[in-house]
Amino acid sequence: MSIKQSELSQRGLEALSLLREFVLPGEISDFVEGFGNGHINDTYCLTVTDAAQSKRYILQRINPYVFPQAEAVMENIALILPALKAEAAKAGEDVERHTLTPICCRDGKNYYVAPDKAVWRMYLFIRDSISYEVIESPAQFRQAGAAFGKFQKALHKFPAEQLHETIARFHDTPARYEQLALACQEDVKQRAGEEKVGELLRQADRYRYVAAYLMQGWQNGSLPVRVTHNDTKLNNILFDKQTKEPLCVVDLDTVMPGLIAFDFGDAIRAGAVTAEEDEKDLSKMHFVPELYFAFLDGFMEQCGEFLTAKEVESLAYGALILPLETGVRFLTDYLNGDVYFKTAYPEHNLIRAANQFRLVSEIAEQLVRLQEETARRYQYKK
Repeated sequence: MSIKQSELSQRGLEALSLLREFVLPGEISDFVEGFGNGHINDTYCLTVTDAAQSKRYILQRINPYVFPQAEAVMENIALILPALKAEAAKAGEDVERHTLTPICCRDGKNYYVAPDKAVWRMYLFIRDSISYEVIESPAQFRQAGAAFGKFQKALHKFPAEQLHETIARFHDTPARYEQLALACQEDVKQRAGEEKVGELLRQADRYRYVAAYLMQGWQNGSLPVRVTHNDTKLNNILFDKQTKEPLCVVDLDTVMPGLIAFDFGDAIRAGAVTAEEDEKDLSKMHFVPELYFAFLDGFMEQCGEFLTAKEVESLAYGALILPLETGVRFLTDYLNGDVYFKTAYPEHNLIRAANQFRLVSEIAEQLVRLQEETARRYQYKK
């Protein structure tokens, strides 16, 4: 192995030393630190070469602050992958390209626990794939909707209660408001008195009235609990480099019991927009209804047949509540000292929160239209 270890960070050297714990089919011929654009985990890419071929793999250290139950995360992934692989095989797809393939450790598990208790895992790199950070067209976003709808279709019979809740109350929006109030009270970084923080707190309070809608549906049983991805951004889909068709939904760390509106709403939050979530010029951030309906059509094409009428009704609420919740989370993290989301500059989380609340205001103005058009297109089928 001719890796320039002097160019690696201390964490990179640790990652390199742990490769021996995974069962690999050849010699490591390349190792890249800081692979990809993820906010949460540390990611590396390596190439393994044997006499016949070279293959690439992704190695990750799961962020212990974000995922204190990282072993449970990996257990959840191990539970759902057979259903995803079975669906891919049933469709005649190349299973290695259309689903994640974990690499086993020497003890047979799909993860390794390091001496410092951090959990590491490795996947086969999905060849000839590409990801996108920004939606290029409504047609592409419809494909994204189909990819996440297909994910739901593959798992709609899977008993969600078998999965661990790896992040407690992850999309419990009222609980996120409680965390924000606590962050303001504790004010560990003395940021609560900042003018911009006060403005964003007022925006959060303005839409508190809708925060409990989805959780009430969960608690009273009107919205069925399903297996949900919970992080349905465009860049969590890999596309074929040549055909540009969706291949595989990735980043399964937040898979756990949830509501269909969580996945739908998070996709709209991240994709049916005119700017990235950390755009500093707030005037560039707008909600795009055309993209909302493009994603909706792709999503429903794959999984609409088994959704209840109440679930279809909840989709527009998901589109409103998920950016609200995410804005609250960004603001909370700023008050707590930016300990959850990776940041590139001091006000990064404030910029993110402001963009989310801008979306909330625009979606709230169009909520009735979104509900009526969604009902016109799909509830008649129930």
